[in-house]
This record gives sequence, C-alpha cells and structure tokens, in this order.
Amino acid sequence: MNKGDFQRLAANLPAYARYLGQPRVLLGTLGIVELNINGFPFPGWSDVEKSRQVAHIILPVLNKLEGVNWSFQAEMCELDSVQRRFLLERMQITYAMAARNEACHVLINDKQDVEAYINDEEELLILRFFPGEEESIRRAEDTCRKLRDKLAELLPVARHPKFGYLSACPEKTGSGLWFSFLIRTPAMRILNYNRQLESELEQLAPMDPQPVFPRGNGSHAGLYWLHTYTISFGKEARATMEKLLIAVNDITALERRARTKLLMEPKKRQKFLSLLENTLAKTEGGELKTFDASLEALSALQLGYELGLLRARRSKATTTKLFSAAYFDLAPTNLVLKKKLSSPRMRHKARIDYLRNLVHEKLELQPTFRQPKS
Repeated sequence: MNKGDFQRLAANLPAYARYLGQPRVLLGTLGIVELNINGFPFPGWSDVEKSRQVAHIILPVLNKLEGVNWSFQAEMCELDSVQRRFLLERMQITYAMAARNEACHVLINDKQDVEAYINDEEELLILRFFPGEEESIRRAEDTCRKLRDKLAELLPVARHPKFGYLSACPEKTGSGLWFSFLIRTPAMRILNYNRQLESELEQLAPMDPQPVFPRGNGSHAGLYWLHTYTISFGKEARATMEKLLIAVNDITALERRARTKLLMEPKKRQKFLSLLENTLAKTEGGELKTFDASLEALSALQLGYELGLLRARRSKATTTKLFSAAYFDLAPTNLVLKKKLSSPRMRHKARIDYLRNLVHEKLELQPTFRQPKS
C-alpha cells in the first residue's frame, strides 16, 4: 500500500456519502457480486497459504477489469487500527475484513463507487453503488449480472448446476448477487415509526436494516442500509427482484406519508417546529457534542429545510452538498485521522464548533414559520 494512496482516499467521500443530503427516500442501491474459487476452502476454513493462492488467482483478473481504475489497494496487514476503523466507519471494509490480516485485500476505485474484497466472508466480493431511486435498482441488477458472468468466464468460480454459485453460508448459495438499499427515513424516526418500518420489512421481503454509521447510531439520522439475502437462482430470481422493488416502493410511500403528517397534522407539526427551534438553539449554544447528537441534529435540520420550514442563504445544490459532507466530517475516526483529535473532549469541541459554523454561518438557517405564543 502506498501511503499517499490512503491519504487521497481519505480526502474524498465514498460515492454513496455524497447523496446523504438528497431529499429522496431511496438514495441508491449497492449491488454486490459474491463468488468463490473452485477447489479452495471458504475463507472461514482456509489457512493463510491457501488464501494467498486464492489472492494470486483473483488479483490479476481484478486489475484487468475493463472500466475500473483501482486507485487504492491494500493487504489488511498493511493497515493500522486507526486506518481500519476509518474504513469501517465509512463502510469501505466489513467487520470480517477489519479482523483479518495476511492474504486479505481491499481495492477501491478512483470514484469510490466500486470496492472489491478478497478473502472476506467469501473469496471475492465486488460492491458497486448506483445513485437514484427505482432506476438504481434496475441498473444495479443489470450491471452486476453482467459483471458476475464476466468474472465467471475469467475465474474458475465454484458453481453447482442445480444450486447456483456456492457460498460459505448455504442459505446464500444462489445467483451470486445481492443488494443493499440506502434509504433515508427521518420523518419516520421523528414520529417513532421505526417499529412500523420493521414490521413492513418483515411482511414484504427478507431485509435486514442496518444503520449507516457503525460507530454512531445511524438510526438517529434515519439513515439505513437495507440488506437483502442473496437473490435466488434460476426462475425464482425475477420474482424475488420484483418483490424487493415492491418493498422499497412501499417504504418510500411510508416515509412520504410521514413527512406529510409533519406538515399537515397540527399537533405533529407543532412538535416538529419546536424540535427545529430547539435544535437551532442547541447548535448555537454548543450543546451538541456527541456523534449521535450531531446525527440527530443534522437529520432534523435537513428535513426542516426540505419541507420548507427552514431557509438557507446557499443554493439548494450547495446546501445539499454541505449536509452530505457533515455526516462524515463529524464521525469519530474521521476526526482522529484528519484532525488528530485523540481525546473525546477534543472531538466534542470540534463538533460544537463545526455545527455552529455550518448552521449559523455557512447556511444561516432561519425558520420560515412563527411559533404561536404559549
């Protein structure tokens, strides 16, 4: 690993992070291809030498993939604990990768919208992010199927004619494809509809919601990855994809109804307006110092801006960009790595200063409403 490559990687946001400030519910789709090499034990049962052999087979193929420029490559043993936490915080490695060392590699492209893991829970995982709403699901499915088929031509992948592409976990054996949907549901969070969201997921499709930020509770911002199971193999695959699409559309409708309630129902609107005023006061008074509190404040203020209850002096494009960056700028390891703030007290002060500057100087957020006197 080249030290300069890591510095360049850290200087920019992951592709998906640039869309956290968007007013959409479905922000994008992460398409994932998972494959294993025939004749080698799965990573959980493999030794270092076998894993090295697998890496020697896969790496040349990845480095020749058309249209992908890997600007960052590292073997996990080259990364120290802070660098690993930083990548984990940005979801650019998995928990399994963070615990691994020799013969386990991570590759990230220049746009930071494609990642590859060698000897993670499977021998090869490739992840690609597609921004947008429903069209992102279609693009992810089409692109990942083509990528899987191309890799199956170039690599001796483990595949069974009846069960499909083999996985370390039998339940994940199938098409070699699965998806994660990046959603933002701040209104449902404010209205405490999280249980309703979980119930909806259980009824509609097998999805597992995971907060975006593993070291802070991303649920405070209403930001989630909805992880699906591996898509079925054969004729069932199309039906599974359609079911996932219906589920995501229903979740989107739930959040939109929640946003309408915050605007139109008097008691809920009054409560939300009070929340916005209190949040503005807390940012100015320096009361928000933890990452969780920062996530909650950013989420509420962003939603208030989108619903027209707050105005900013910047353009919509600039405001969206500033909100997107703020979620990551305030994250714990980001402050450790970039700002050299080793103590929690120093990071607390940095968040207070950052939020005050963002809300009251850069954006100059102001209410567009007048609260009735009590």
